[in-house]
Amino acid sequence: MIAVLLGVGLIGLSASAAAAQAPVREVITGQVLRLVSVQDRDAMQSMDPGEPVAWDVQVSASRSDGEIDLSLTSDEPDDAFRVQVSACTGEGVDCGEQLLAPTVVHAGTIELGTQPAADAVWYRISTELVTPDPEASTLLTFTANGHGEDVSAGGPGAGEPGAGGPGADGPGAGGPVSDGGSGADLPSTGVVVSFLVLLVAGVLVLLGSALRSARRSGSRSGTVGGPS
Repeated sequence: MIAVLLGVGLIGLSASAAAAQAPVREVITGQVLRLVSVQDRDAMQSMDPGEPVAWDVQVSASRSDGEIDLSLTSDEPDDAFRVQVSACTGEGVDCGEQLLAPTVVHAGTIELGTQPAADAVWYRISTELVTPDPEASTLLTFTANGHGEDVSAGGPGAGEPGAGGPGADGPGAGGPVSDGGSGADLPSTGVVVSFLVLLVAGVLVLLGSALRSARRSGSRSGTVGGPS
């Protein structure tokens, strides 16, 4: 793993914290389209070169007519990440149908194909850091477009209606709604987790100092006036 001058103990503690976190499940809904996004954000924010990290997304619709267009957008201009997209028979299960062969991504949008609106399909986006660059990062956005709206999971603007999105009338007006934060944000190091560990350590130091001061104050007040 790429070190960031945080010390061996803190790096090990950050790795333990990342391992303890469960994948985050997020539901993003429009008037018709619905995405379910499942991702291990800690693993995405602490990537080692050559070790793929999986992100699973399900696409479905409340109407069975028509088709849904699928695309993936990256903001990475430096060829630091390789991405593969496959269709699965279930969540992370039997992902043998390849929509995108392993490809080093550039800034821009990749069209992945279409699916029938009547189907609920899981997709696996596997992302791999291909260069040991401590500054490498990207934001991936998976978008489903159909029935006059687009719904996205992952990057900036996820959970907001697209240009052809729903209007101000009718149920679900105002565009897609998410139950939580977005985030296929892929830095190459564990800086975010390590910063949180440093913050918690600082709070514990302050609490320890306050308790010691309180004990000293209690001892002094208990001896005032001498024995009765």
